[in-house]
Amino acid sequence: EQLVESVKTSVVKGFMKPDEALPSVRQLAGELAINPNTIQKAYAELERQEIDTAYGSYINGINNGSMTLDQIKADSSWAKLSPEQQASVEKTAKIKGIKTKIDNGESWESIAGSYAYLELEEAGDEDGINQVKAYYAEVEAGKTKDANAASGNYLEMAEAGRPIEDIVAVATANGHYQILVDSGFWE
Repeated sequence: EQLVESVKTSVVKGFMKPDEALPSVRQLAGELAINPNTIQKAYAELERQEIDTAYGSYINGINNGSMTLDQIKADSSWAKLSPEQQASVEKTAKIKGIKTKIDNGESWESIAGSYAYLELEEAGDEDGINQVKAYYAEVEAGKTKDANAASGNYLEMAEAGRPIEDIVAVATANGHYQILVDSGFWE
Protein backbone atom coordinates (compact mmCIF):
# COMPACT_ATOMS: atom_id res chain seq x y z
CA GLU A 1 0.00 0.00 0.00
CA GLN A 2 2.89 2.38 0.76
CA LEU A 3 4.37 1.80 -2.67
CA VAL A 4 1.01 2.45 -4.37
CA GLU A 5 0.57 5.68 -2.43
CA SER A 6 4.16 6.71 -3.14
CA VAL A 7 3.68 6.33 -6.90
CA LYS A 8 0.36 8.18 -6.84
CA THR A 9 1.86 10.99 -4.73
CA SER A 10 4.83 11.26 -7.10
CA VAL A 11 2.46 11.69 -10.02
CA VAL A 12 0.29 14.24 -8.22
CA LYS A 13 3.30 16.30 -7.06
CA GLY A 14 4.83 16.22 -10.52
CA PHE A 15 7.87 14.12 -9.60
CA MET A 16 6.61 11.57 -12.11
CA LYS A 17 4.57 12.14 -15.22
CA PRO A 18 1.38 10.10 -15.44
CA ASP A 19 2.81 8.17 -18.39
CA GLU A 20 6.36 7.91 -17.08
CA ALA A 21 7.95 4.48 -17.17
CA LEU A 22 7.95 2.59 -13.90
CA PRO A 23 10.95 0.40 -13.19
CA SER A 24 10.62 -3.31 -13.83
CA VAL A 25 9.45 -5.46 -10.92
CA ARG A 26 12.91 -7.00 -10.56
CA GLN A 27 14.70 -3.64 -10.74
CA LEU A 28 12.49 -1.97 -8.14
CA ALA A 29 12.59 -5.00 -5.85
CA GLY A 30 16.38 -4.86 -5.95
CA GLU A 31 16.53 -1.10 -5.35
CA LEU A 32 14.12 -1.20 -2.42
CA ALA A 33 15.18 -4.62 -1.09
CA ILE A 34 11.55 -5.74 -1.22
CA ASN A 35 10.17 -9.11 -2.29
CA PRO A 36 9.29 -8.99 -6.01
CA ASN A 37 5.84 -10.40 -5.19
CA THR A 38 5.16 -7.28 -3.13
CA ILE A 39 6.13 -5.07 -6.08
CA GLN A 40 3.97 -7.16 -8.41
CA LYS A 41 0.98 -6.77 -6.06
CA ALA A 42 1.54 -3.00 -5.89
CA TYR A 43 1.71 -2.78 -9.69
CA ALA A 44 -1.48 -4.85 -9.93
CA GLU A 45 -3.20 -2.44 -7.55
CA LEU A 46 -1.95 0.55 -9.55
CA GLU A 47 -3.34 -1.07 -12.67
CA ARG A 48 -6.66 -1.76 -10.93
CA GLN A 49 -6.74 1.92 -10.03
CA GLU A 50 -6.04 2.65 -13.69
CA ILE A 51 -2.48 3.81 -13.10
CA ASP A 52 -0.91 1.95 -15.98
CA THR A 53 2.34 0.03 -15.53
CA ALA A 54 2.43 -1.56 -18.99
CA TYR A 55 3.96 1.54 -20.59
CA GLY A 56 6.95 1.45 -18.25
CA SER A 57 7.39 -2.27 -18.75
CA TYR A 58 7.39 -1.81 -22.52
CA ILE A 59 9.94 1.02 -22.47
CA ASN A 60 12.22 -0.93 -20.13
CA GLY A 61 11.78 -4.10 -22.19
CA ILE A 62 12.88 -2.36 -25.37
CA ASN A 63 15.81 -0.59 -23.72
CA ASN A 64 17.16 -3.74 -22.07
CA GLY A 65 16.54 -5.86 -25.17
CA SER A 66 14.10 -8.28 -23.53
CA MET A 67 11.12 -7.26 -25.72
CA THR A 68 10.63 -6.38 -29.35
CA LEU A 69 8.04 -3.97 -30.66
CA ASP A 70 6.21 -6.88 -32.32
CA GLN A 71 6.00 -8.70 -28.97
CA ILE A 72 4.72 -5.57 -27.29
CA LYS A 73 2.07 -4.92 -29.92
CA ALA A 74 0.87 -8.51 -29.52
CA ASP A 75 0.44 -8.02 -25.76
CA SER A 76 -3.11 -7.44 -24.56
CA SER A 77 -2.11 -4.27 -22.69
CA TRP A 78 -0.90 -2.53 -25.87
CA ALA A 79 -4.44 -1.49 -26.79
CA LYS A 80 -4.90 0.09 -23.34
CA LEU A 81 -2.10 2.59 -23.93
CA SER A 82 -2.94 6.08 -25.07
CA PRO A 83 -1.93 7.01 -28.64
CA GLU A 84 0.84 9.19 -27.13
CA GLN A 85 2.18 6.26 -25.11
CA GLN A 86 2.07 3.98 -28.15
CA ALA A 87 3.97 6.58 -30.19
CA SER A 88 6.54 6.91 -27.40
CA VAL A 89 7.10 3.13 -27.28
CA GLU A 90 7.45 3.03 -31.08
CA LYS A 91 9.95 5.90 -30.99
CA THR A 92 11.95 4.15 -28.26
CA ALA A 93 12.07 1.01 -30.41
CA LYS A 94 13.27 2.99 -33.45
CA ILE A 95 16.02 4.68 -31.48
CA LYS A 96 17.09 1.39 -29.86
CA GLY A 97 17.28 -0.21 -33.32
CA ILE A 98 19.42 2.64 -34.62
CA LYS A 99 21.71 2.45 -31.56
CA THR A 100 22.16 -1.26 -32.21
CA LYS A 101 23.27 -0.48 -35.78
CA ILE A 102 25.74 2.07 -34.40
CA ASP A 103 27.05 -0.48 -31.90
CA ASN A 104 27.52 -2.89 -34.80
CA GLY A 105 29.79 -0.37 -36.52
CA GLU A 106 27.53 0.83 -39.32
CA SER A 107 28.65 4.04 -41.01
CA TRP A 108 26.87 7.35 -40.51
CA GLU A 109 25.73 7.21 -44.13
CA SER A 110 24.05 3.88 -43.45
CA ILE A 111 22.49 5.14 -40.20
CA ALA A 112 21.21 8.38 -41.73
CA GLY A 113 19.74 6.44 -44.64
CA SER A 114 18.00 3.84 -42.49
CA TYR A 115 14.24 3.63 -42.53
CA ALA A 116 13.96 4.32 -38.78
CA TYR A 117 16.15 7.41 -38.97
CA LEU A 118 14.30 8.73 -42.00
CA GLU A 119 11.01 8.25 -40.13
CA LEU A 120 12.36 10.38 -37.26
CA GLU A 121 13.34 13.07 -39.76
CA GLU A 122 10.02 12.91 -41.57
CA ALA A 123 8.17 13.29 -38.27
CA GLY A 124 10.36 16.30 -37.39
CA ASP A 125 11.45 14.51 -34.22
CA GLU A 126 14.43 16.66 -33.28
CA ASP A 127 14.71 15.00 -29.86
CA GLY A 128 15.00 11.54 -31.41
CA ILE A 129 17.45 12.73 -34.06
CA ASN A 130 19.57 14.45 -31.41
CA GLN A 131 19.59 11.28 -29.28
CA VAL A 132 20.87 9.29 -32.25
CA LYS A 133 23.50 11.88 -33.20
CA ALA A 134 24.73 12.17 -29.60
CA TYR A 135 24.98 8.40 -29.27
CA TYR A 136 26.85 8.11 -32.57
CA ALA A 137 29.29 10.84 -31.48
CA GLU A 138 29.79 9.12 -28.13
CA VAL A 139 30.55 5.78 -29.79
CA GLU A 140 32.88 7.40 -32.32
CA ALA A 141 34.72 9.27 -29.55
CA GLY A 142 35.21 5.95 -27.76
CA LYS A 143 36.58 4.39 -30.96
CA THR A 144 38.96 7.33 -31.41
CA LYS A 145 40.15 6.97 -27.83
CA ASP A 146 40.64 3.22 -28.34
CA ALA A 147 42.41 3.83 -31.65
CA ASN A 148 44.74 6.37 -30.06
CA ALA A 149 45.53 3.96 -27.23
CA ALA A 150 46.13 1.11 -29.66
CA SER A 151 48.27 3.30 -31.90
CA GLY A 152 50.34 4.31 -28.89
CA ASN A 153 50.78 0.67 -27.91
CA TYR A 154 52.03 -0.25 -31.38
CA LEU A 155 54.39 2.72 -31.39
CA GLU A 156 55.80 1.54 -28.05
CA MET A 157 56.31 -1.91 -29.55
CA ALA A 158 58.24 -0.37 -32.47
CA GLU A 159 60.34 1.77 -30.14
CA ALA A 160 61.15 -1.37 -28.13
CA GLY A 161 62.60 -2.90 -31.30
CA ARG A 162 59.81 -5.34 -32.18
CA PRO A 163 59.93 -6.27 -35.88
CA ILE A 164 57.28 -4.57 -38.01
CA GLU A 165 55.94 -7.98 -39.07
CA ASP A 166 55.19 -8.80 -35.40
CA ILE A 167 53.46 -5.45 -34.86
CA VAL A 168 51.33 -5.92 -37.97
CA ALA A 169 50.46 -9.47 -36.89
CA VAL A 170 49.38 -8.29 -33.41
CA ALA A 171 47.40 -5.35 -34.83
CA THR A 172 45.68 -7.61 -37.37
CA ALA A 173 44.84 -10.20 -34.71
CA ASN A 174 43.27 -7.44 -32.58
CA GLY A 175 41.34 -5.96 -35.50
CA HIS A 176 43.57 -2.85 -35.47
CA TYR A 177 45.30 -3.11 -38.83
CA GLN A 178 43.37 -0.12 -40.17
CA ILE A 179 44.47 1.87 -37.10
CA LEU A 180 48.09 1.36 -38.17
CA VAL A 181 47.28 2.51 -41.69
CA ASP A 182 45.21 5.52 -40.55
CA SER A 183 47.78 6.63 -37.99
CA GLY A 184 50.55 6.91 -40.58
CA PHE A 185 52.49 4.23 -38.71
CA TRP A 186 54.52 3.35 -41.79
CA GLU A 187 55.89 6.85 -42.25
